[in-house]
Amino acid sequence: MPSFPFTSPAPQTDRLLIDGEICSLDRRGRAQFKNLMFRRGNPPCFFAFDLLTYGKDLRTERLLDRKQELRRLLARACAPLKCTEYIDGCGMALFQRVCELDLEGVVAKQKFGPYVTEREHSTWFKIFESGIFTEGRQRRIVRA
Repeated sequence: MPSFPFTSPAPQTDRLLIDGEICSLDRRGRAQFKNLMFRRGNPPCFFAFDLLTYGKDLRTERLLDRKQELRRLLARACAPLKCTEYIDGCGMALFQRVCELDLEGVVAKQKFGPYVTEREHSTWFKIFESGIFTEGRQRRIVRA
């Protein structure tokens, strides 16, 4: 597997900072950490979660505004760069689908919230399944 190509038609600046994650996806679109770690399987892609700086610090701006600007920046990006969507109002249905697909989980964020780096001040929650037990799957919620 080749190294991740850090190229994009997005404007070149030394003041662009994107929060995201590099993943290797299987044929069903599920992240496969071991494939990434051992450089096997499909080429990696970068999932962009949030735009932190773009010429100026955007972390105090509303999440939806930051994501809108991120989508605009990555609109013409090459295939390995993907912008994640904010899904509003159907968290239970989304999490149920995540469970059905045996995915890791979701991160819940306030749509008008700032980007917070200190866990104790965060309003984000990671909601995921952890393990299989005799009475079904255990769901855990942790502060992100």
